[in-house]
Amino acid sequence: MKNFAALSLLLVLSPASAQLTYWVDSSCTNLPGNKFQTAFDDALTMARRGNMRFHSNTDTDQAALFQRIFKAPKTDRTAANQVNRILGMPPVPPAPAYGIAGMIPEPNNDRRAANVRYYCDDDPQNVNGGSRWTLRPDPNPLPQGYVPQRQRPPASQAQAGQAYQEWEDVANDITQLTNPSVRHPGIEAFNAMTSFVLLHEGTHLPGLDIDDLNSPNPRGNHVVAYGWLDVQDLATSAQSLNNADNYTYFSLLAVLADRHFRLSKTPAEARDGKLVYDLHGITSRNRVKGRSSKVKLGGRDVGWWQKAWEA
Repeated sequence: MKNFAALSLLLVLSPASAQLTYWVDSSCTNLPGNKFQTAFDDALTMARRGNMRFHSNTDTDQAALFQRIFKAPKTDRTAANQVNRILGMPPVPPAPAYGIAGMIPEPNNDRRAANVRYYCDDDPQNVNGGSRWTLRPDPNPLPQGYVPQRQRPPASQAQAGQAYQEWEDVANDITQLTNPSVRHPGIEAFNAMTSFVLLHEGTHLPGLDIDDLNSPNPRGNHVVAYGWLDVQDLATSAQSLNNADNYTYFSLLAVLADRHFRLSKTPAEARDGKLVYDLHGITSRNRVKGRSSKVKLGGRDVGWWQKAWEA
C-alpha cells in the first residue's frame, strides 16, 4: 500500500467483474475544492495516457521508458499484455476499456455492488495514543541507521532526507508516510500527489493484483520497492511487471511528456530522475489535444522543479 498524508484514503475491495466499478463516500465528495474527484480524474488520465503512448508506433520516448521501467522491449508480448491488463486497453467503440483506465462509477450508485469503495478522512494524530492514528511501532531489533519514531520530527518539520514520524491506522491497514512539504526536484517530487497514490493503489485492485515487492535497495526505514531508483533496480522483467510503482511512474511520465517534460538523456541524470523541459524534442504524437504545457497537475504548476534544477 502506498502511503500519503495529504488525504487518508480507505479502499474497500470486492471481487472484480470485467470492468471495474467504484463508489465514493460523501467523506470524499464533500472535501473542499472537489479535491478527491480532481485527484481521481488525474489518476485515470495517467493510466490512459500511459497506455495510449505505449500503443503509439512512433512514440520512441515512451518505448524507451517501457524498456527502462519494465526490463523488456515493448514488442515483448508477455510484458505488453500485462501492461494492457493493468492500465487498460484504449477503448475501441462500442467496446469499453478495462483495467484502471476503464473504471466507471457504479451505475446505480450502489455501495455494495461496487468493486471499489473510497472513503476519506482527516482524523487527528496523538503521540500518546487515544486517537485513530498512532505512531508506527519501531522494529525490534532496530536496523542499522534506523531512527526511532519518538526521536523524529513531524513530517511538516522534516528536512529533505530526514526521517520523520510515521502514523498508522491498524484497523484499516493504512500508513501515513509521505512528507509532501519537502520538495525534491525530479520525478520523485510527484509521489506525494494524491493522484499518484490513487493510481498506485489502483494496481492492487482485485483482478489486477499487482504487488509491492521488497526493495532491491533496503536501507534503514526503506524496505518496500517504492520510488524511482527501486523501479529501475528490480532485477527482472517479471519483478518489474509485478510492482505497483513501475506502472505509476510509467503513466506519470506519459502525462509529463504531454506537457513537454521528459527524463534527462544523460544516463546518470535519468537514473536520478532529473526532468527537463523540452518543447521540441519530445515525441509529439498522441499529445492531449487542447492542453498547453502550463496545465497544472495535482494543483501544482509543473514547471516549479524546472526552476529548482536551474537554481
